[in-house]
Amino acid sequence: MTQTPDMSNFRIKGTDDKCYTIDFKGEGSIDVGGPFRDSLTNIAKELESGVVPVLIRTPNNRNEHGINRDCYILDSRSKTPAHKTLFRYFGGFLAFAFLSKSPLPWNLAPWFWK
Repeated sequence: MTQTPDMSNFRIKGTDDKCYTIDFKGEGSIDVGGPFRDSLTNIAKELESGVVPVLIRTPNNRNEHGINRDCYILDSRSKTPAHKTLFRYFGGFLAFAFLSKSPLPWNLAPWFWK
């Protein structure tokens, strides 16, 4: 993915646009939508895995009690400049999902959307 400081790669003109192109090495894939969607799914899973300090499990998820046990919230402990960059790209992917009408499989807590 080419990095653009102004995040112009997330600005789209239509629902079929992509914010980057992808080539899975060794798979012979041609990016006409399938590999791109797979990469978005992988990004969403990685954000929810805890490897990237952007999303954390909700308290109900951690304690396995109550509703929304499968949900995630923003990690408020992430405050370094590197973390802010990660949050900025997370916002870019959210905006891309809204504008392109391409839902990303994030399990964000309902209050996140308020």
